[in-house]
Amino acid sequence: MFDFNEVLAANSSRFRQVLADVPERAPVPSCPDWSAGDLLWHLTEVQSFWGTVVSDRLQTDEQAAAVAEPARPASHADALALFTRVSGHLGTVLAVTADDVPVWTWTAAHDVGWVRRRQGHEALIHRVDAEQAAGLASSIDPGLAEDGIDELLTQFGSVPPDWGAFDPSGLLIEVRSTDTDRSWWVRLGLFRGVDPAGTAHEEPDFQPVVGSAGPADATLEGQAEELLLWLWGRAAGDGIHSVGDPVAQPALRRAVVANTQ
Repeated sequence: MFDFNEVLAANSSRFRQVLADVPERAPVPSCPDWSAGDLLWHLTEVQSFWGTVVSDRLQTDEQAAAVAEPARPASHADALALFTRVSGHLGTVLAVTADDVPVWTWTAAHDVGWVRRRQGHEALIHRVDAEQAAGLASSIDPGLAEDGIDELLTQFGSVPPDWGAFDPSGLLIEVRSTDTDRSWWVRLGLFRGVDPAGTAHEEPDFQPVVGSAGPADATLEGQAEELLLWLWGRAAGDGIHSVGDPVAQPALRRAVVANTQ
């Protein structure tokens, strides 16, 4: 089991170190709409928000929606300084707060342990973004990458609101990490519903399947790091071997994108 306080601290520090040497307007290949300055600001906003959630023990949707965003600094130097303060605050409040303390989250798990793990992986993926913007190679511990796959495939799948439902009519896919010898099963489908504002939704979706649910329609195999980065759209997935239905790999990516935007 990883110490996610350390994961958060190490990846946040590396993120800042890399972006300190990258021009503010440099493009971020993995996030085509973002510059390096936008990437820095994004993680600043995210860490500021969750620092407030934990420090103030927020519990409701209304409290979370009312969290104030910091003002975006005009200069890159000031933006780096703000990130240092915000990231330090998040790390400090997490370090002194137990996993079982209840707080608001957008999942069924409403505790600080979920926030700690999520923010460790958030910083990890954005550290990779920063390294790609700088033209630097990235490396992820296989065990940590495996945990990141687990977090994504078990925590981001569909949990429909009262006004919608998951239609499990799609493929059953096994995702297997070859270097850590672990598998996950997910069922593709569609999220359908009409929200309270009257807008109809029909979007690609997925749900985790506990254990094997019979023979998979397709199996995607690769090393944990490559699977994680591909699932998050940070790698092309050239090293992933797909067996079975050929639409499974792009269909899973579409469903992940729909649940992580």
